[in-house]
Amino acid sequence: MTRRDAVCDLYVHLSWHTWRRVACLDPAAVRDLVAAIDDAGERCGVTVLRGACLRSRVDLLVRFQPTTRLSDFVGFVKSLSCWHANQRKDGALRWSRGFSARSVANGELESVHFN
Repeated sequence: MTRRDAVCDLYVHLSWHTWRRVACLDPAAVRDLVAAIDDAGERCGVTVLRGACLRSRVDLLVRFQPTTRLSDFVGFVKSLSCWHANQRKDGALRWSRGFSARSVANGELESVHFN
């Protein structure tokens, strides 16, 4: 059995926003966010296919395995990005609780749009 035969890739559109939708994602906070996404992806086995970052919201299209807990991935991203951003300026970044996850079929990956 090859790795491809043993693997079942799943796709999901993740979205979450800042606390009270405050527009605090400036270029420095976005750099922290990207670094946190890369680190959390390696830790959790999540691959980011595409993403968008607005001033108060993050959207990611990701691939993951059935054994992956997406809540761990999002939790790592939120905590790491906050920690780094708040090292520069206390209270610079704060996330709301929770996140949205919408499954995406393999054939619909190109049609996912971030508003």
